[in-house]
Amino acid sequence: MVAILDSPVLALTCMLTLAAPPSFNEDVLPILSNNCFACHGPDAAARKAGLRLDTRDGAIADGAIVPGDPDASGLLHRVTEDHAKRRMPPAHTGKQLTMEEIDILRRWISDGAPWEGHWAYVPPTAVHPPRGDAWCRTPIDAFVKARLDAKGMAPNQDADRHSLIRRVTLDLTGLPPTPDEVIAFVHDDRPDAWEHLVDRLLASPQYGEHAAGPWLDLARYADSQGFEKDNLRTMWRYRDWVIDACNADMPFDQFTREQLAGDLLPDATVGQRIATGFHRNTQTNTEGGTDDEEFRSAAVIDRVNTTMQGWMGITAGCAQCHDHKYDALSQQEYFELYAFFNQTKDTDQVDDRPFIAAPTEDQEAALASLDMQRAALDARLGSPDAQLQASLDAWLASRCGTDAWTVHHPLAAAAINGTLYRTLGDGTVEAHGPVPSTERTTVQVRTDLPFISGLRLTVLSDGTALGRNGNTNVVVNDVRISTSATDVPIAFARAEAHFSQHEFDVAEAIDDDDTAHSGWALAPAFDRDHSAVFVLTEPLQVPADGLVTVELSQQWDRHGLHRFQLAFTDHDGPALPLSESLHQATSTSASERTPDQWQALARAAFATAPQLQSLRAEDAALQLSRDSIVAQIPTALVMEALPHEHHRTTHLFQGGTFLAPDVDRGPLQPSTPGVLHPLHHDDSKAATRLDLAGWLTDTNNPLTARVQVNRVWARLFGHGLVSTEDDFGVQGERPSHPELLDWLAHHWQHDLHWSPKALMKLLVTSSVYRQSAHVDDDDLQHDPDNRLLSRAPRIRLSAEQLRDTALACGGLLKTDRIGGPSVVPRLPEGMLPQAFTSFVPAQSTGDDLYRRGLYTQWRRTGHYPTFATFDAPSREVCLVARERSNTPLQALAMLNDDVFVEAAQGLARRAMADKQFPIRTAFEIALARTPTDEEYAVLQQIHDATLDRTDIDGTLATVPLGPLPEGMDPARAVAMTVTCNVILNLDEFVNRP
Repeated sequence: MVAILDSPVLALTCMLTLAAPPSFNEDVLPILSNNCFACHGPDAAARKAGLRLDTRDGAIADGAIVPGDPDASGLLHRVTEDHAKRRMPPAHTGKQLTMEEIDILRRWISDGAPWEGHWAYVPPTAVHPPRGDAWCRTPIDAFVKARLDAKGMAPNQDADRHSLIRRVTLDLTGLPPTPDEVIAFVHDDRPDAWEHLVDRLLASPQYGEHAAGPWLDLARYADSQGFEKDNLRTMWRYRDWVIDACNADMPFDQFTREQLAGDLLPDATVGQRIATGFHRNTQTNTEGGTDDEEFRSAAVIDRVNTTMQGWMGITAGCAQCHDHKYDALSQQEYFELYAFFNQTKDTDQVDDRPFIAAPTEDQEAALASLDMQRAALDARLGSPDAQLQASLDAWLASRCGTDAWTVHHPLAAAAINGTLYRTLGDGTVEAHGPVPSTERTTVQVRTDLPFISGLRLTVLSDGTALGRNGNTNVVVNDVRISTSATDVPIAFARAEAHFSQHEFDVAEAIDDDDTAHSGWALAPAFDRDHSAVFVLTEPLQVPADGLVTVELSQQWDRHGLHRFQLAFTDHDGPALPLSESLHQATSTSASERTPDQWQALARAAFATAPQLQSLRAEDAALQLSRDSIVAQIPTALVMEALPHEHHRTTHLFQGGTFLAPDVDRGPLQPSTPGVLHPLHHDDSKAATRLDLAGWLTDTNNPLTARVQVNRVWARLFGHGLVSTEDDFGVQGERPSHPELLDWLAHHWQHDLHWSPKALMKLLVTSSVYRQSAHVDDDDLQHDPDNRLLSRAPRIRLSAEQLRDTALACGGLLKTDRIGGPSVVPRLPEGMLPQAFTSFVPAQSTGDDLYRRGLYTQWRRTGHYPTFATFDAPSREVCLVARERSNTPLQALAMLNDDVFVEAAQGLARRAMADKQFPIRTAFEIALARTPTDEEYAVLQQIHDATLDRTDIDGTLATVPLGPLPEGMDPARAVAMTVTCNVILNLDEFVNRP
């Protein structure tokens, strides 16, 4: 390092000061991190002159710092250097230390340069709260009051009850309180009225809906795949899982396990597998010509970044291409985290596989009920009662025997697509010659029977195959019968066969659908003959010439018949011969039949017996209902682990690209950053996502509890105790109340057992939360950003809350059901079609138009415009906290967007039910308080001025909501709608009080 130089600046900063020794974490580390670490920090590749200032050993070894001797410390020489080219930081960075910062460094070195680990990497401990006073209701208040006292400031007193109920109802449910709820709370004289209110709100189903919103931002939940096509995907079952978990107060450690590794839990339930959709919210690139492995890898990288930022507030993505420039996270450690997520089955496929059937709770209950009913019917067949036994006897008596069938020698057999036939002496028809893809065969037979009640088709096997040209199987798609005297084929009532291929039942040969997928097939029973009987609805009268025509359609590619026979019967009970065991049962007297014989007969009869038609109809109806429910069961994208033999090898990507794996470095195993607590797992095998989930919620983890508590705090107070919610690294802000943050984190984890509702109740029952939002000039001067929490913040409602609150005030919002498929609310005219696919979502109808914003279809490249206007994210990547912008477009949307106009129309109609004071009623509904005389006068003036105008279009009160109720005056409805539109645009309405 250079020698000490005489300098006026240096002389000035060398002056002794009586200030307290600087804190490394609070005073020194921010200076080093902001000015030095980019060139002299953790990233070895970017490190200049081999100097490392992010560790004490590195700084001392190079002489940059000489503890106790600032004059000998090279660091101070370079930051005070007169010559611009030698002064640090370099001029091109645009940075330069202030005199105050230089003085901090000098005093710190003089004090021995004490070094501490970054505060956020030290596990929180049980902190004893300060002694509180009468204002303090909870330990939270004691911490806050102590800081205010130290600054000579005082907290605000409680807000009025009208403001409080509106505030907490919006914060816990995302919706405004109803007028009845406001009145009930305002007049509740119980000492614990506030606690009762909070408990009611936490128990509301709407709590889970509102609590899910911020997590869905973090989980980058959307109803589409992303990238240029952005095709829709079915993802809403994951969204509903989050809602249910919030309402059930699922402990956060369990919430973590199920989302990161629910599929790895023993006997994982459908719900636990649905939870793994958290990491299936990654984007899928369906553009032609893309490399699936590239975007699979991109999804894995996204999972690493989201996990570390979502749970621990670590900007891990900075280490994808090189060692982190500020935090102790190397690129190798980044890809060791990558290894946790590198062993799943998803591979950027168009169909987003893997996915599972994910029935809703209602669907599961309905299926269980139907299955119980079918089981009861099956039990009756298993133990026939007297009535059923009588039906069986009647059925057996009505069946024709084998000798009732007559095999006829065909007169001719012809085909339309080239198949040739010859007839053998026993009546067998045999195909030969060309083997067309499809065929339609006509066989003509002369019979002496006066009428025909049934047709039997027997497909003959050669011992190994049934079809032709190497095909072992055959498919008969349609069977028809007619005579020279009939214009159209005669209908069949039913069909039966001893054997049918799965999903190719013999009944499909008479269902009026002769397409390839609807027919009778026989796989895998190719080694024997098969017969099917087709029973006519009414007997077919044979004309004098005795000619009968049978038509067989074969539409499955090259699966035509090879050898077959036709037989007719005029018996009243056309049927196949009973099997040997059933024949033995019929030969046994009814009184001597065993239970197994009765059961076998009952099941055989159930398929065809006319006497059991009512039971068959009942079973068919149950099956139809079941099939209808199954057809509506949604799917859910899930994580599935690859079997061990198919595991991928994980390498570090040089430059962060999947095209440059660092093979020389060797394979990497799943592991966690060395600067943090160790990962506990079975050393005999590689660590899994389940191990990672346990590491994230380990009692030794210094970050997870702090980060999550800080996020909840930010939702209620406008900013976190750590204002950089997404960054707890050295570049992040220090907490405004470190002891409070640690107390909350430790208390939540150890005493509240990770309960989100218990944490929320603790926060909203504090005096800090209940303060008035009033602020005076003195408070603004001393604490402009309210970091000391001397008052309640005024927070603009989120995009979803603005819409929901407006619709709720208008009496339009539908909250009677939780969950379900995403919906499309009213869209503005001129909504542009989706790029590449010209897709414009179909607007929902009925109640779906008025569901909560949470259920709005979230399409990444074109989500609901109103939400985009109010800073809702596209959710292409994880978002920890939304920005809150303030633009003229937002005001225009609140005044003119269809949804807000419709809400004003609804509010006007509700208010006009009060014939005497409609304006006051509208105001109370929207703002949970009575207007002042001045406010009322202004609104009355707007109402009356509108009523006096003659150029106002009456559609302002009806479009888009619809016709006015009978008897409602259109002019007054317009005037009231304009007035309500103003109320819904008040600053007080847009902001939480």
